[in-house]
Amino acid sequence: MRYHSTAKNIRKTSELPGKITSYLKENPGARMYNIVEAAKASRGAVTYQLRNMIASGEVAVAGKNQRCYYLTTSGFTKEQIQLNEFRKNQTKSQIIAELQKTPKMTREELSDVLGIKKGTLYRHLASLEKAGVLKRKREGHCLRYEVAEKTLLAIRK
Repeated sequence: MRYHSTAKNIRKTSELPGKITSYLKENPGARMYNIVEAAKASRGAVTYQLRNMIASGEVAVAGKNQRCYYLTTSGFTKEQIQLNEFRKNQTKSQIIAELQKTPKMTREELSDVLGIKKGTLYRHLASLEKAGVLKRKREGHCLRYEVAEKTLLAIRK
């Protein structure tokens, strides 16, 4: 059977960018499945519209594995977007919060306070450091972690 485009389908697809835009205004950093659910459209239709919006510069994408979508007019800085991504991860969020309260903690101290295994903590600390959210300093044979200045500025905004 051949697909025939109807006026109803055309109207639905022309309304979709507006629905996506309004959803992203209210929910910056939304994931694809959230947008699909809110727009009440197929994943393929939303993907198509998002690709067009990204190509036109209207929407920006953050995240590697789980992509998050932001309006470019939202006024978020790159640091704020990145920090928002890390805040969605409970463990990374706990690490950032603890280091804000008590800077210059070692991995062992963080592990004890947060109740996280040292290996797991190391992986999270490494990704936060690589992203520039944290910085570490060597004091003797200990590595001490603290929240980077640019991250503190992004948190305050």
